[in-house]
Amino acid sequence: MNGVVAAGHPLTADAGAQILRAGGNAVDAALAAMAVSFVAEPQLTGLGAGGFMLVAEPGEAPALLDFFVSTSGLGADPARRAPLVAAEVLFGTVAQVFHVGPSSCGVYGTPAGMCEAHRRYATMPLAELIACGARHAREGVEVNAQQAYIFHLLAPLFEASDEAREKYWVGDRVAREGDVLGNPELATTLGRLAAEGAFDDCVFAVQRSSLLS
Repeated sequence: MNGVVAAGHPLTADAGAQILRAGGNAVDAALAAMAVSFVAEPQLTGLGAGGFMLVAEPGEAPALLDFFVSTSGLGADPARRAPLVAAEVLFGTVAQVFHVGPSSCGVYGTPAGMCEAHRRYATMPLAELIACGARHAREGVEVNAQQAYIFHLLAPLFEASDEAREKYWVGDRVAREGDVLGNPELATTLGRLAAEGAFDDCVFAVQRSSLLS
């Protein structure tokens, strides 16, 4: 059997390919690749995010797992909301205004989605699937040219808070090609996710009703 893994970083794709070579199925490979993408491609993905997974088993109708981010603060008093902070990003000569800050954050669904996908479709232990991602998070990943470009493009977002600068700046600037970025806290969290699941701790509390098929 043959398989293809497409990703935004070679390490992400390699993680999925290694699982396929080890006998895992497509969902096993996707989960392994996801875990690595959190550290190799942190600008556009992360464990504190959301997404969708479309799974088509042989002879079965495709099933969609919907674990996208849920909007927080519904019904809350607008006067009590934290202000949104504008950050202008230039795409060539076109400017787009993004908004960051506490009020821009949604309730993440990725931990729940990963665990539900593993429960339904995976054939290998979750700890084994996320081990590569946890290792890269501990040891760090060298920023390549493609990821450096995204860091440069989205620099206004990464300089908008002390927390973002602490994670994604090197010295007095946003990460560049050749810099090594790690995330020990992510490694610890991935380990807890594999050991405890998404629903056994309030850190990963997401309603099961948000998973639709």
